[in-house]
Amino acid sequence: MESTVMPKRPAKAASPHGRRIPIALCCSVCSTRNYKTSKSPRPNDAALTLKKFCNVCNLHTVHIEGK
Repeated sequence: MESTVMPKRPAKAASPHGRRIPIALCCSVCSTRNYKTSKSPRPNDAALTLKKFCNVCNLHTVHIEGK
């Protein structure tokens, strides 16, 4: 039997615009950090706000970007 070796994939090149910035999303009602995500590092960018479910409040609330 012959064993076949799969060729390795080339490594991905780094983005020319820089890395994404990791952020935590904080509930606007109880201030707990429930979610982690990332965003692009654009200058003059407003804080990220998303409506997500909060396990502590047991409601869908607005979550604001926190570092």
